[in-house]
Amino acid sequence: MYRCQICGTMVPPKTKSNLVVLETREKAYPPQIRPDRRKGGGGRGGRGRRRDGEDPGGRGWEIVKEVLACESCSQRHEAQKAER
Repeated sequence: MYRCQICGTMVPPKTKSNLVVLETREKAYPPQIRPDRRKGGGGRGGRGRRRDGEDPGGRGWEIVKEVLACESCSQRHEAQKAER
């Protein structure tokens, strides 16, 4: 049982909840140079974890606002998103 964060109604028990993304933003990830790690344990004489030296970075999207919604509000939101 939960309260829909869009319409505010209480949803009956054992009803599937839906996460609805309301807002996103573009994010730029800078390149990173990490040292090559080869030493260290991994437990009982293991070789440890190896990490390569460079991460090229890039661009992506982050979720800014996400709410818990009932089935009808979730479907309504998807229909509005498809119209845009």
